[in-house]
Amino acid sequence: METLELSVFIIVAIIAGAALILVLTSVDFTEIWGSYADHYKDREASQYSIGIDSLAEEVVQRWKECRLGLDDRNFSVYVKDDATITREQLVAELQRIDSCEEIDCKNNTGKLIVMQNIQAPKIIYIKCYNESLIIG
Repeated sequence: METLELSVFIIVAIIAGAALILVLTSVDFTEIWGSYADHYKDREASQYSIGIDSLAEEVVQRWKECRLGLDDRNFSVYVKDDATITREQLVAELQRIDSCEEIDCKNNTGKLIVMQNIQAPKIIYIKCYNESLIIG
């Protein structure tokens, strides 16, 4: 009898675990937790954003060819307050990115940019989120 109870308990636990996994994989957590990029748009003055007007035309064209989807309305670079990097350093680094494999915000939300191309001091990470670059 004890073996039967244990078997039923194990089967119920497996079914409950599978149901939990199905629920978690179907939930869109970006809607629950909000947009990371939107959060950093409204921070204090120690942070800044860079639009495509700060980048050279050939850089903008190259990134469009990489399907990043750059235009004046939907592209920004958000810099967190713990990244001690100037706007000029950041623009210089963004202009050095010359391969489509290094950045692809449009198709791979959350994909990290290849780190060895980032030379400026004290950048903790650069990542794509909701078609925006997050730097911090």
